[in-house]
Amino acid sequence: MDDSFSILELDKKELCSLAEERGQEIEIAHYVFDDLLDSQEKLICKRFEADEDFSIFSYFLQKESRSIFPKKEEKSLGCYIAYKNGVVYTFEDFNFKIQSLEEFTLLVEAVEIATGNTFFFELCNLCELPERLSSEHIVHLSLYSKEVRKLEPLIHFDQIADEHKEILKLAVKNNDKAIEKLERDLGERETQRLIDEFKSKPEEIFDTYIFSRSNNYSVVGVVTFFKKVTFESRELFSINIIAEDMELNVLTPVYLDLTDGDRIFVNGKMFGIVNI
Repeated sequence: MDDSFSILELDKKELCSLAEERGQEIEIAHYVFDDLLDSQEKLICKRFEADEDFSIFSYFLQKESRSIFPKKEEKSLGCYIAYKNGVVYTFEDFNFKIQSLEEFTLLVEAVEIATGNTFFFELCNLCELPERLSSEHIVHLSLYSKEVRKLEPLIHFDQIADEHKEILKLAVKNNDKAIEKLERDLGERETQRLIDEFKSKPEEIFDTYIFSRSNNYSVVGVVTFFKKVTFESRELFSINIIAEDMELNVLTPVYLDLTDGDRIFVNGKMFGIVNI
């Protein structure tokens, strides 16, 4: 399974060992875990400030035995690297996707309040959340890229596709009602054309777009800013883009020869760190 370290081509073992040995220990109090733990268990994480740009969070299930000589046992649940300089958004209506400790995940679904758009992302510092959340929280959000490439300028703008972009996204996900509506408005042949082209070459029919299936994002955006970020002697690149009138940050180990205004395609996962 892809994780934050493998996507960025970083050495997970070494960095997570640093977090385990030198990180600040935090007991997790957030209510989402209440039904997952028995009375002898607790969840902890260890936060390690790697540098001014990155923090590492290592999660553990800690269990105390009931023997005459009690001892603590720890089971590793996962380790995550968080980029602290992602785009800042304010979210509400957090929905945590963890359902069991056997399938531990930091995945959350939350609503961005300014636009009403729903985002999925791994909330790397879930351990720092209070027991109960206030209505709004500020999150530094970044898209860690599994694939990134530079695109040619858009030659042909598909007006029909652009006017039906949101419902087309649903149709591509096999939403029957969305497909039926498109067929009523555009006819079966045109609907099928749009679905086929969205699946095969969306960057040729949209200037920009954001498309997600849970926390797997495909994005075409226009570059507004980029810089090199050095971490553990490894060069990473932080790229800000505009897609569908939203600013996004892309973090990638891949160098691209970019200038402001270039179009790029990105596929990856969202990771966030919340301001506490």
